[in-house]
Amino acid sequence: MPSPETKILIDELTLDPQKPLIISDADEVIFELFMHMFEYFNDNGYRFTGQSLIGFEIMDHMFHHQTDERIEEQIFIKIITQFFADQGDHMPMVENAFDNLMILSETCQIIILTNAPHDYRERRVEIYKDHGIHFPIISNIGNKLAAVNEIIKDHQAPIFFIDDSPEHHISIIENIPHIHCIHFIGDQNYAELVSDVDNVHFKSTDWNDVRAFIETQLKQG
Repeated sequence: MPSPETKILIDELTLDPQKPLIISDADEVIFELFMHMFEYFNDNGYRFTGQSLIGFEIMDHMFHHQTDERIEEQIFIKIITQFFADQGDHMPMVENAFDNLMILSETCQIIILTNAPHDYRERRVEIYKDHGIHFPIISNIGNKLAAVNEIIKDHQAPIFFIDDSPEHHISIIENIPHIHCIHFIGDQNYAELVSDVDNVHFKSTDWNDVRAFIETQLKQG
């Protein structure tokens, strides 16, 4: 079961169970994030040393420039919170994301399921509206499996799940195998750090290719 805050947002959705559904992540799928975040940590005295990522274990790979000590959790939370306060309203969109989402929205229902603090959701809604995006935004904490299960429980049409995190895809593939999982990472440099996922249906760093994949699946029916 998703958190109470996430469950309330899901209950407010009005979905047509006969219409294709896209559940998309936000950061690094629709908006750029990680390279800007790494630069911000670097400016605050910490460097990222990771070579491969499965989940959001970035804190494990952040080390102090001068002491080579790993960042403490409270400092990590303080810096990343300040990053979103300073930069969260100014992240550029991933190339071609907007145009392809608009085209897909003509035939598919689109929901944004993002791991973000619930109290930051309303601000993100406004940011998306400023960019011309009016899809429902569901904030979530932790693994997304419970939220996805709740969203799709009555759905009968094709479902597509787009996310940059291998962790979420692994959960979906193992538990809801009929969902089309699309492993998408907008930044090529960040994509090289992220582990591949066995049995993912499609992987790309190009929104044009993602739209083509979805449209092909829908035609094949």
